[in-house]
Amino acid sequence: MRRLKETLEFDLLLEEISKFSLSEAGRRGCLELKPLRDINEVKDELERLKEVDSIIEDIPLFSGLDWIPDFLVSDVLEPGHLLKISKLLEYTEELLEYLKKRDVLQFLRVALIPLPDLKNEIINCIDDEGGIKEDATPELKRLFNESRKLEGKIKQVVERFIVEHGDVLQEKIITQRSGRNVVPVKKGFVSGIDGVVVDISRSGETAFVEPMEAVYLNNKLAETRIEIEREKHRILIHLTSIVKSYREEILSNFHTVLYLDTIVARLRFMRKYGGILPEIREKRVAFSLRKISHPLLVLKGFAVPQDISLGEDFKTLVVSGPNAGGKTVLLKTIGIAILSFFHGIPILAEEGSYIGNIKNLFAVIEDEQSIEEGLSSFTSHLIRLKEVLNNAGEGDVVLVDEIGGGTDPVEGSALAMAVLEELLRRGCLTIATTHLSGLKFFVQNIEGMVNGAMEFKDGPTYRLIVGLPGVSMAIETAKLVGIPTEILDRAEEYMNKEEFQVNKLLSEYHSRLSTIKELEGKLIEREKEIERIKSEYEARLKDVKKERKELLKRAKQEAEEIVKEARSLVERTIKEIREKNASRESIKKYKEDFESALERLKEEEVAQTAPEVEDKHEITIQRIEPLEKLDIDVRGLYRDDAVEQVDRFIDRAYLHGVSTVYVIHGKGGGVLRSAIRDFLSHDKRVKNFYSAPPEEGGSGVTIVEIK
Repeated sequence: MRRLKETLEFDLLLEEISKFSLSEAGRRGCLELKPLRDINEVKDELERLKEVDSIIEDIPLFSGLDWIPDFLVSDVLEPGHLLKISKLLEYTEELLEYLKKRDVLQFLRVALIPLPDLKNEIINCIDDEGGIKEDATPELKRLFNESRKLEGKIKQVVERFIVEHGDVLQEKIITQRSGRNVVPVKKGFVSGIDGVVVDISRSGETAFVEPMEAVYLNNKLAETRIEIEREKHRILIHLTSIVKSYREEILSNFHTVLYLDTIVARLRFMRKYGGILPEIREKRVAFSLRKISHPLLVLKGFAVPQDISLGEDFKTLVVSGPNAGGKTVLLKTIGIAILSFFHGIPILAEEGSYIGNIKNLFAVIEDEQSIEEGLSSFTSHLIRLKEVLNNAGEGDVVLVDEIGGGTDPVEGSALAMAVLEELLRRGCLTIATTHLSGLKFFVQNIEGMVNGAMEFKDGPTYRLIVGLPGVSMAIETAKLVGIPTEILDRAEEYMNKEEFQVNKLLSEYHSRLSTIKELEGKLIEREKEIERIKSEYEARLKDVKKERKELLKRAKQEAEEIVKEARSLVERTIKEIREKNASRESIKKYKEDFESALERLKEEEVAQTAPEVEDKHEITIQRIEPLEKLDIDVRGLYRDDAVEQVDRFIDRAYLHGVSTVYVIHGKGGGVLRSAIRDFLSHDKRVKNFYSAPPEEGGSGVTIVEIK
């Protein structure tokens, strides 16, 4: 595994992922990620990543994690280490409370063990700076108080000494020498001073004297400070003893938080570079990677995504093509993707990619180590092939660079054929690269094997084409690097004519296939644009229906208000009529007139709220007609017909990516021009429009700029 990781530069990928960790411990944890044992463990791991990804914006995270297992081997823990343990325990409680409240990440909850008593014990003794608190114990508090009292007395004694002997001092200051409080006395006056010389300056002109009255006090202070250190040591021994009694619980919390940190790093890497967690298909010995990229090349900004599938229609892919055309990079891209998969690391591919029930990965890709071992490239190649043949079996992926290369082409081809045939028989998924022509023809005739080519179009494009062999393009490559033309011409004369013709035909086929793929890409983009327009029209229709429904609802509400007000009005009117003693006949007539008006209102209300007729019109997007010219002539058409034709013409121009078109409507009375320009002013596809210059038709032609 170590050699495999070095060959595929997997450690460099781990270093990049570790940069997304929250803590120093997390960075180390990423670098030490271990492969999972089988597909079931991988499946569980990816599910955990998905679960964390769903709450990564809310979950409390911890950046202060240090590598606590290193601390726990100490006989006596330092205050700073104890502080880090207490911080871990504090975060453990916070994280566990969050997980329980949200009822998520059960796999973390079961391994988190809160230790509030231990946490409080440490917090009571250790301050936030990683020092022991003065009041950690009653005894330590007493000793610190005594120390301060002694320091105060010593200061008073020395200050008094300075006042009394100021004329013999170099400076009127108190300083420290050998942990004692002293004053600087001029050398010639030392004999007249009642004190002890503690030190002499370098020049010899100053003696640092401790006043005799302060000697006893300084001695007492020194003893007190020794007692303080002893008490601190006793506290550390006590705390260390408690911590070690909870060693397993602390380590469980540490590894759980560390694991979360590595998950967060992997997810941040995925979000930064557009990675995915691939599907797992347990019942298939196969993989399909869509637009897979080499992560280290993505970081450098020049990765070429590849589509590659193996195990469904064929199990062996033999890739040929030019030197420096990307064959080795292809192998490393597949290898690092599978290694990432087995380490629970997202791969840089598109959704829809899957990996089936793969068991092991083998890679025979030569590197500098074979040179360091004193082996020829071919010998090293054979030794590593032997390791593969001794171990590889069904469900394993085998990557071989330049299989059968480095020796006589005839013998090398024969050896490569036998090895590939054996790996196919065992049920391995094999990708090999080659320059051997004989091997390409062999592969073409074996069921379960297929040729692949690295595309070459005026130079390498680094894209894989599955289904046909590649051309080594040695002479073309030599031409690109500047080998003299006369030498290249002579080389072509030496080539086997039949092989030369085959290579030429393959090269032309590659070129045509590349053109077809480009056209397919453009067609796909146009289909997407058509779908976008269809969705836009459907959304507009939906908005219109919604607006119509709201208008009907509003009309109904307004009608109800009118009826309500009318009824209220009639009641007031009848009341007034009665109060004025109107005749029964006039009241009856008024009532009949009102009922008639009310009936008409109800009829209108029913008409407005009648069920809508189901819209039978469906949006159909027909094949877009080709745009043969950049102008349209609508002179002589009716206004509506002209607008309709201009609409369709702009549609085609928009979909074909045309930026400017011309609408010929003539001058006349200006009716067509006004109608068309009114239509253009409301069209979201149109960026701008204006009359053509006089020499191009003037106001009889409208130039339309399309977005």
